[in-house]
Amino acid sequence: MHGVLHTLIDVLNEALTKKDQALIKQGTWALANFCKGKPPTGATDDATAVFCTVVKEVTDMEILREAIWAHNDLSNADETLETILGADIIHILMRYLE
Repeated sequence: MHGVLHTLIDVLNEALTKKDQALIKQGTWALANFCKGKPPTGATDDATAVFCTVVKEVTDMEILREAIWAHNDLSNADETLETILGADIIHILMRYLE
């Protein structure tokens, strides 16, 4: 399963680089679904990092909603919280809470 997750993370990172909105939307949705419930161990840091990039770079509210919910699902691990804090996205998340 980890191979699939890392491949999906790579595809999503590439879509973000190319600004491919359709693939970003599908990739965010797919990766977020992998992270629901009990997130897979070993890929949480990489998944968190790509979701941080989505939050920083995407303006589509549907995509952002998926990424923010994924952060919620992944935020139980201390190392994940460190990644979120280190990505400097708290101010962006707070803006969406207003």
